[in-house]
Parts: sequence; C-alpha cells; structure tokens
Amino acid sequence: MSVSDSDFKLESPSSGNDSFQPKEPLFSMLCGMPYKSLQFTLEELNNYETPAALDDIMPQTGLTRREMLQHVMYVMDYVRRNG
Repeated sequence: MSVSDSDFKLESPSSGNDSFQPKEPLFSMLCGMPYKSLQFTLEELNNYETPAALDDIMPQTGLTRREMLQHVMYVMDYVRRNG
C-alpha cells in the first residue's frame, strides 16, 4: 500500500529548494535512463507504508528513500526542461 498524496507530499527538489545538490555518479546514471524507466523508478520508490519509511536506507545506494526520490524527481524535471 502506498501513502496517498493527501497524507504526505514530498516536493520536487526543483520547486524552490536551491540547496539540493545531486550526487555523482547517481545523477549521470539517472540522466542516462529512458524517461519511462525514471517514471517506473519513481512509482517504485513511492510505494511505502508510512512517511517514516522515507528515512529508510536503500542498500543499493546507501541513500535514504527520500534522497532517492529527490534525485529521481530532480532528473525528471531536468529532462523535461532540457529535453
């Protein structure tokens, strides 16, 4: 079960949070992914039970789910703006 938008809203890093700094090589890797893959990754990352799960470490990257969501949303915004 995923948390609905009415329960919790994670803002995109590009929505005014100028302090967000993407991490390399993750940023470059995500930029190289097809957009549909980014959408799928975002859907998978958004599948969590409680807002506390955003602070769980994802062993594949060593980042929290929140940080991974920020990176994916940042890259999706970057791709939309820059084609």
